[in-house]
Amino acid sequence: MKAIIFDAFGTLFDVEQGGSSKAIMANIIAHKIPVDKNEFIKEWKAFYKTYTAQNCKFMTEREIFILRIQMFYDKYGVKRNAQSDAEYLIKKAFMRKAFPETKTVIEKLMRYFKVFIGSNTDNDVLEAVMKNNGISVHKAYTSEDLKCYKPSPDFYYRILKENNLNP
Repeated sequence: MKAIIFDAFGTLFDVEQGGSSKAIMANIIAHKIPVDKNEFIKEWKAFYKTYTAQNCKFMTEREIFILRIQMFYDKYGVKRNAQSDAEYLIKKAFMRKAFPETKTVIEKLMRYFKVFIGSNTDNDVLEAVMKNNGISVHKAYTSEDLKCYKPSPDFYYRILKENNLNP
């Protein structure tokens, strides 16, 4: 083994599960619109997975996020600015914290292996979170860089190819 590719969010950095969907649902409920919370969460998750798997034209995670929020606002008849709401939530994502052991583990592993981060996020989010937490790796890759999303094998093959590594 010569290299390790870590996912970022939920692996190295803590995330509030369902935080964005709950925030958008709260915006809809604030308009006195009834929402089946379980169905909402299910549809929220399905949108991203379906969109990244089936869309032929690459879009950044930010663009997909805005599109998803707008779709829900349209579905529930809510008149809010999806882009502003998305930007607010993305700025909150910049503040994500590393798990306590992340920095030490990465530093130790980098003595023996090439260590990469591969994340389905945009460059600015990952760069900010890594900087805010003092995390360095040999190289970080995002879906924005690679123009594809995990779990596509292309995501990983591009990282391996750039680093002259075999799977």
